[in-house]
Amino acid sequence: MLASVTGFISYEQVNINDLLNANVDALAQNETQPDLSDCVYDENYQCIALHPTDPNKDQVKDNARW
Repeated sequence: MLASVTGFISYEQVNINDLLNANVDALAQNETQPDLSDCVYDENYQCIALHPTDPNKDQVKDNARW
């Protein structure tokens, strides 16, 4: 016996940027930016604290490492 399934798919026009931003926001809801005060002195490195959603809020501490 052979069974078949038929159906349809409804397509909506979606702005891919809106979709990606919504996914990033959903994934980052419980994330916080690392605290640079946790870094220790090291003249050869930089501590970089990336903001979960806004690259303009990234922070850098010279001469330090995690």
